[in-house]
Amino acid sequence: MRITTQAMTSRILADLQASQTRLATLQSQVSTGRRISQASDDPLGTADALRQRADMAGIARDQQSVSDAGNWVSATDSALSQVTDVMHRVKELTVQGANGATTTAGRAAIAAEIGQLIESVKSSANAKVGDSYIFGGTATTAPPYTAGASDAYAGDNGTIARSIGPGVSVPVNTTGAQVFGSGGGDGKLLDTLRNIQAHLSANNVNALGTTDLQALDANLDAVTSVQAGVGATQNRLDAAASRLTDAATTVAKANDSTESADLAASLMHLSAQSTAYQAALKSASSIMQPSLLDFLH
Repeated sequence: MRITTQAMTSRILADLQASQTRLATLQSQVSTGRRISQASDDPLGTADALRQRADMAGIARDQQSVSDAGNWVSATDSALSQVTDVMHRVKELTVQGANGATTTAGRAAIAAEIGQLIESVKSSANAKVGDSYIFGGTATTAPPYTAGASDAYAGDNGTIARSIGPGVSVPVNTTGAQVFGSGGGDGKLLDTLRNIQAHLSANNVNALGTTDLQALDANLDAVTSVQAGVGATQNRLDAAASRLTDAATTVAKANDSTESADLAASLMHLSAQSTAYQAALKSASSIMQPSLLDFLH
């Protein structure tokens, strides 16, 4: 079968074009450090890379959620610690007021200090994370308590949860009604503090030394119990953060293995392909050079 010069030329040009394509691919791998630049480079690898990127994005969202939850829980713990300190001070003052040696004027002064401590408790109850009030339930845009004589709770009993993994969420909030109450004889902290203040003003030594101290101790136990639950939530968040960090590292390594080029191997292949391309050019030039005049000679 006769092979024409045109057929030979077309074949040589096609081979050179293919060699140039391989050379360009290797040059891209070396310069970018990536094995896959487009889906056609490795369809299966591209599918794996897309799945891994989706996994990394999901892990990043969960990490941000855990971080936000940690801020919320940390602020709650800090506020409850402040309240606990106030309660210990109130207990000291209540014991002092229940002492028969304390004068009426002395109890009045203690009642005034209790009033200031009540406002301090309300200030802690209005703690915020960013623009959100942490003790208001899902009503996070307005303070759950107002300064002054009213101890009404303006929040709700809704639960705020944060995702810590696929299909897993953790409640992070504590409602003010649960800890501080709404006043009005509910026996919670604010109601107890108001009773102590009233009994100091009325010189009711018997109530101060019995029911008031008992109610204060009960509320102190309740706050301590809530704070223990907050600590348990923090431990769970810490464990989730550690797990997500490990998962992110694992997926990132897998993605790097899928998408990144082996630089040493790419350099070796690039050198070999470059040599092959130069040889092909020389070969093509010698084959395509003869013309009719060369044959006539």
